Amino acid sequence: AKTVPVTYAYVGMTRPSRTVEVRARVQGFLESREFQEGAYLEEGVRLFTIDPRSFEADREIAAAQVEQAESRLHLAEQEVTRLQSVTQPGAITQRDLDQKIAERQSASAALRLAKAQLAKADLELSYTKVEAPLTGYVGKALKETGSLVDAGQNSLLTVMQQVDLIYVAFKVTESDYLTWKHEEKEGRLKRIHGGDDMEITITLLDGTPFDNKGLLDFED
Repeated sequence: AKTVPVTYAYVGMTRPSRTVEVRARVQGFLESREFQEGAYLEEGVRLFTIDPRSFEADREIAAAQVEQAESRLHLAEQEVTRLQSVTQPGAITQRDLDQKIAERQSASAALRLAKAQLAKADLELSYTKVEAPLTGYVGKALKETGSLVDAGQNSLLTVMQQVDLIYVAFKVTESDYLTWKHEEKEGRLKRIHGGDDMEITITLLDGTPFDNKGLLDFED
């Protein structure tokens, strides 16, 4: 008796390890398309540009509001400091001081709001540059230059697929599956190297083996 390899052959279907729909996140007209359909692209490469002019204007408005809020806060802090520095009894009332402190707190809150609006404007402006979310193949452009896109039903621009890693899905007969489990339980069938992984060799349709071997990592 000796140990011999046991092999099983099945027809498999390759599929990407990740498939991502590239969608617009803001409304606007597509200004340009920066890729060749079907190309292999690196993550972060520009795919589309949405007309940024209205978003640049919104950002300028938000930046100006931040400057205004900073000025009001600076003035409110000066007023509080001035009143707190008065030492002559009866020169100011506690009510006046409380009012100026409240105005300072209101100006501080207004500044935080303005900064949040500026951050939101920056974020929306960044969405006008649609970049590749992964390294892989890009499909057909589903929107052409000049098309109006939005963040709703009209948002799908293209689809990208990652093929490194790549998956191979295949169906196993019930009889083979039961045989595996039964013989493994009895100790007559063992995994390679005594581990938990089952090694997979892929043979292409023309009979040539694929360069890399795979591992069985999921059963459903």
